[in-house]
Amino acid sequence: MQAEGDLFPDKRNREVTLSDGTVLQTDMLAIAGADIDAFVGVDGGTDGATGLQIEDFDFALAMFTAKDDATRSWTSLQASAGAAGPGRRRRGHRQGDQRPVFVNRPRCPTTKWWTSPPTRPF
Repeated sequence: MQAEGDLFPDKRNREVTLSDGTVLQTDMLAIAGADIDAFVGVDGGTDGATGLQIEDFDFALAMFTAKDDATRSWTSLQASAGAAGPGRRRRGHRQGDQRPVFVNRPRCPTTKWWTSPPTRPF
């Protein structure tokens, strides 16, 4: 595995607003990455490289737990990549590009969602 880019960990108290307008104080644990280029496979950095390559990868993962009730928690993930595909380009194979991912999930189905999750947790 080879990777290069920036990582930003964060842990703090954070206020979130749920879809019903309720404002909660939470504990937040987050990690974000920016401008990450990575390769997982064999013979990385050579003409014979075989594996998965991802370029210009940005992500933000945040996990929230309500301060007054530890059974209430939420996870938010937002990510995008400039390009991703096989580490060795093959004739006729296209790399994917600009595939954003957005996930916002409560821990249990009865938990309300927040109305505007942060685009970056910091």
